[in-house]
Amino acid sequence: ARIRALLPICPDGDFSRWQANARGVEIARNFCFGFAPRRAREKGRGIYGPAAAGYSGPAPESEPETAALARYAAGANLSGAVALYPGRGEVYWRTVGPAAEGSGQLGRLLALAAGYQIEAEVGRLADTGFRNWFTAVLGKPAADLFIRPPVAGQPPAMAAADLEEALTLACLL
Repeated sequence: ARIRALLPICPDGDFSRWQANARGVEIARNFCFGFAPRRAREKGRGIYGPAAAGYSGPAPESEPETAALARYAAGANLSGAVALYPGRGEVYWRTVGPAAEGSGQLGRLLALAAGYQIEAEVGRLADTGFRNWFTAVLGKPAADLFIRPPVAGQPPAMAAADLEEALTLACLL
């Protein structure tokens, strides 16, 4: 299996306070899947324009980062996708459409290999992100892997080996 790794698509955000790009658009919210209902919920929360977090943008895939990733994924003939994020050791895979079963298999394999929990989709990102767009629009399985930092005293090589094992299993799916 071939792995294609991409650099983070939102280098402007520092993931602690500012989760948007330089134009105040949260890239995970800028994909076309579920855009209109998401914008309506944002307006209900008083988010009408650029913000540190929570703004989907003026239009679906209006941001260069989102548009580039969508074009790449649509044209690359990928069999699946795993999006990596800093986190607490969690896997999110729940999706809609024909790819839901494959996403579930991928998510369970990642969780098993990495020793991570499978989490339910709740809150502000439940209908956003590359994973949901990938499965709904391209009809292929995807999962989000929120990588936990190494345990205090754990050699970096051991943490890297755990992640490598999870990604290897994902490629074999």
